[in-house]
Amino acid sequence: MLAVWCFMVFAAVGERLAVSGVDRSPVQDGGIWDWFTPAGQPESGDTAIEVTYPKRLVQKIESEGEMARDYLDTRVKNSTENTLPVHLAQSYFQVEAFGHTFTLDLELNHHLLSSEYVERHFNHDGRPSQSMGGEHCYYQGRLRGLPESWAALSTCHGLW
Repeated sequence: MLAVWCFMVFAAVGERLAVSGVDRSPVQDGGIWDWFTPAGQPESGDTAIEVTYPKRLVQKIESEGEMARDYLDTRVKNSTENTLPVHLAQSYFQVEAFGHTFTLDLELNHHLLSSEYVERHFNHDGRPSQSMGGEHCYYQGRLRGLPESWAALSTCHGLW
């Protein structure tokens, strides 16, 4: 029976960045799972945690390469006032963790929230306010080069 192993990488401040690895058999040795056990330390079952600062990858105009940017916002400039922000359909992030560089290939998750999604808030007096639709800023995808991996994150409040 395959055991599923997961690891979490947390952005320094703000949103959580959750990344999961691939399925692993209990008898499988080496490979990607060696990345998560620091050299010289036995695997004790504890989760390795590391603070990282993600970067957004941007396509270069003059070539097929990508550049890492500290600017992490995925919002597209919208000239219409009083409308919800629009986010990039696809976004790519680079995260350095466990001594390796991971690239997250992500796309907006249009199926996470209904277009009829309702958000209700209550002020200090208990009076409700309601907004419809909500901001679609939730991404899902994979770690580049690892087809059985998955990644999910929110850019609603940025990745600082």
